[in-house]
Amino acid sequence: MIIGDSLSSDMLGGQNAGIDTLWLNRKHQVADPKIKIDLEASSLEQISDLLS
Repeated sequence: MIIGDSLSSDMLGGQNAGIDTLWLNRKHQVADPKIKIDLEASSLEQISDLLS
């Protein structure tokens, strides 16, 4: 799994590599519908909760 805050680098990179993605979306942006995001979190604490 790749965890990152960039749609174009992290999430698209994970999608292209065929691995799961977790988008750290602190600014509550709207995702590009062409980019597959498996999980989304708005804080580091939420990531911890999602992965436990």
